Amino acid sequence: MLVYKVFGFPESATEVLHTARNLLSKLSTQAAMRALTSAAVREWVFKADLPIFEAGRGLKHYRECIREDHEGALLLRTLDLAALSKCVKSKEFREEFIPQRAESLAIQLSNTLAPFFLEGDSPLFDWDGFSTWGEGLEEWKDRRCRFVAIFTQALMTKADLCLNIKDYELLSYVPGTKFDKTTMTVETMEGLSNDTANYEGREVLLCVNPAFYLHPRDELSKDATVANAIIPTVNFISKGQDNSRPFIQPLLEAVVILSEND
Repeated sequence: MLVYKVFGFPESATEVLHTARNLLSKLSTQAAMRALTSAAVREWVFKADLPIFEAGRGLKHYRECIREDHEGALLLRTLDLAALSKCVKSKEFREEFIPQRAESLAIQLSNTLAPFFLEGDSPLFDWDGFSTWGEGLEEWKDRRCRFVAIFTQALMTKADLCLNIKDYELLSYVPGTKFDKTTMTVETMEGLSNDTANYEGREVLLCVNPAFYLHPRDELSKDATVANAIIPTVNFISKGQDNSRPFIQPLLEAVVILSEND
């Protein structure tokens, strides 16, 4: 559930919906929407598997045969990367799979967020199940277009990142985390930033966008297994925010909103 990720609730927590509504009521609509949408992109796209091509029986045998060649795992990785690249850049993948998947995720997100943003008592839906939240026609159609655009870009990025021999991490700081200028950028509820202010000692109220970390992979040995040699499409790892990382500085800093000083 997205609110678990945004607010750092333990997954065994009860009455999450009521608690989340209280917390969201203290935020601007813009900040809450950005944080929940960011969590959806992180969990449903980047940390999820991307079925660029299904490992059917023929593909499985092809990989095993190459693995048994004298070049072994190195040849398998090279050819697997070439095949994956061809699939990712294909018209079918870019113009059919990505748009269809983005539409599906946009519907899923709208329906997931409906309990928090619904205007009125009864949820209303478009013909394909997209929750309109009781908004006017232009409003919910515009929101739908924005959701689709967000997921389209995320899916494209995820697919392109699969072509790199690296792992990645999106780290969202839970509320109460001390501000760290090496990993965080501060914004207001309205999305404005002030790089000159002193935020030392302040705590995170909400992580709007996660920090983006790079994790190099170990060098591939010639006797590696098929599973280790092929290019994984699950290439985002999860670590606790207190765990060490190869690089202290993230590629992209987290965007956070801080609690007010007491």
